[in-house]
Amino acid sequence: MRIVGGIYRHRLINFIVDKNVRASKDRVREAIFNALGQNIEGDVLDLFCGFGGYGLEALSRGANFITFLDHYQVSITCLKKTLKDLKVENAEYEIIFDDYQSIYQSKKKYDYIFLDPPYQFIHYETLVSFLFTNLLKEGGKLVVEADHDLDFSSLNYKKSRMYLHNPAHIFILEK
Repeated sequence: MRIVGGIYRHRLINFIVDKNVRASKDRVREAIFNALGQNIEGDVLDLFCGFGGYGLEALSRGANFITFLDHYQVSITCLKKTLKDLKVENAEYEIIFDDYQSIYQSKKKYDYIFLDPPYQFIHYETLVSFLFTNLLKEGGKLVVEADHDLDFSSLNYKKSRMYLHNPAHIFILEK
């Protein structure tokens, strides 16, 4: 796995093969960031961050601050090693080692939210609704990766795009 764009382009993302973590493929991240634009400004939440692919990609492309959140220690260890290898300053990110439900206590607002839970996750609609309504800034973008189609018609979004990268279904919702 590599970072596909920005100042850390071609740099390796530390990871291990582990049945508990499904890392987003380079080509999927590249397609998403091509859709978002090469420059990412503002604050970013990488929820279910795994090895940190989305957050690292955003950081490489200019994001101000990244919040990485995951509950799996192996992922967090790999992410910390990557950040150390890249010599990223602590002031540019925070790592939260906790269950995803801890995000329901957050009051922070984000310009970009990346949601990439395990494919067997069953609470997409509830979590996406909360993130979109409570944590996404006006004009912000919420990127959701799933293995099936999802219905977000109950949300009041400005724009919606969907991409298919077998088996991933990628949704980008703009507030």
